[in-house]
Amino acid sequence: MWGELDAPTVSADTGAPYQAGDRVFLHGTGWLINPDGEIAQSLYSTGPIGRFTASDVIRKVMFERRK
Repeated sequence: MWGELDAPTVSADTGAPYQAGDRVFLHGTGWLINPDGEIAQSLYSTGPIGRFTASDVIRKVMFERRK
C-alpha cells in the first residue's frame, strides 16, 4: 500500500498546486529534466486537461536537440 503524502508540504517544496477542503489532493504536475539535471519544461494542471503526453515529450526533446 502507498503511504500518504502531506499535500501542503509537497506543494510548498515543489510548487505543485493542491486541492484543500473536504478532499485534499495534489493536482497534476510534470517536469521534463534535461541531461544537466535542470528543469527544461514544467506543467501544472488543476484539471483533467493539461498533462504531458508521450508525443509532447518527444517533440520537446527533438526541438531541444535542434538548437
